[in-house]
Amino acid sequence: MKLEELFDTQAQQAVVEAVKAVEKESAAEVVPVVVGAAGHYPQAAWRAAALGALAGSALVSLLLKLVEVWGLPLEFWILTPPFVGAALGWLLASTLPPVARVFLTQEEMTTQVRERAEHAFLTEEVFATK
Repeated sequence: MKLEELFDTQAQQAVVEAVKAVEKESAAEVVPVVVGAAGHYPQAAWRAAALGALAGSALVSLLLKLVEVWGLPLEFWILTPPFVGAALGWLLASTLPPVARVFLTQEEMTTQVRERAEHAFLTEEVFATK
């Protein structure tokens, strides 16, 4: 993805000005890096799956208290809701970043961003700039 697709000219100029200001006030050289995502968070999907399993069971328990359901064996009502709820929770957290963020701590996100920045520093050889 091109930088022009992510940021308009005004935003790009703001980044350039911010970099110049930091470099003017310190000995640091600033190299902005833009990535689609800092990383993959499997723990968010697992937490969402666990909550989905509990929610699926709770919803069916409530449904069975409110409405008399015939035709399906009891095993269906015991086994299916947790699996369906877990699958939905996992799918939502795996495909929608805003949902995943609900299941992450600030510390986990900060750590992943720092690790991604360190990775970019090494793989892009930012240390070799002049």
